[in-house]
Amino acid sequence: MNNKLIVALDFSHRKDALKIVEELRESVEVFKVGIQLFTSCGPKIIQEIKERKANIFLDLKFFDIPNTVEKASEAATALDVDFFDLHLTGGREMIEAAITGSERRAMLLGKNRPKILGVTVLTSQSSAISEVVNSSTIAKENGLDGVIASGLEVAEIRKRVGKDFLILCPGIRPSWAKKQEDQKRIVSPKEAIENGASYIIVGRPITAAKNPREATKRILKEIE
Repeated sequence: MNNKLIVALDFSHRKDALKIVEELRESVEVFKVGIQLFTSCGPKIIQEIKERKANIFLDLKFFDIPNTVEKASEAATALDVDFFDLHLTGGREMIEAAITGSERRAMLLGKNRPKILGVTVLTSQSSAISEVVNSSTIAKENGLDGVIASGLEVAEIRKRVGKDFLILCPGIRPSWAKKQEDQKRIVSPKEAIENGASYIIVGRPITAAKNPREATKRILKEIE
């Protein structure tokens, strides 16, 4: 993929999400579908976004008994998403079950499985850097492709996991964007990339902007 920006489609209505995809698809390759949009629109929204030649990060944060997560991972793989995630607090058996389920379905479909990411600590929560770094190490040791973590922890995670492990950073706030009180561990786009992020995840600074296309250009220019 050519750039490091993922746009979060935090909407409840199909038409709002697809409008943003249509507007930004020439400059954005990956869009995040979270629990709000997926619960409102169901799996069909995945198909509609894929039809617009976009890649998808399915952000449902699986966290359940291993058997349930295994079946959910099979289902996510069948949807042809490019990334999906799970909570690392689910433990080793749950992580292994997710990988097993995804690989099984991918084999049946004759394709590679999606990248599976581990959620460390939500950016709406306070956390010690050591906690996030240790969780990221566990994720790598158990076969995941990457983690979701704040840009504040990326540099230390990168030291432990190496250059090829994916680190996706939410909680991104450009200096010109409206501050959001629901995020505690935030950094700018430039800071996250300089610290070693593989991708940054940006929602409202783009989707709630008067001109989403111009906001996207500003962020892409900042991280080039």
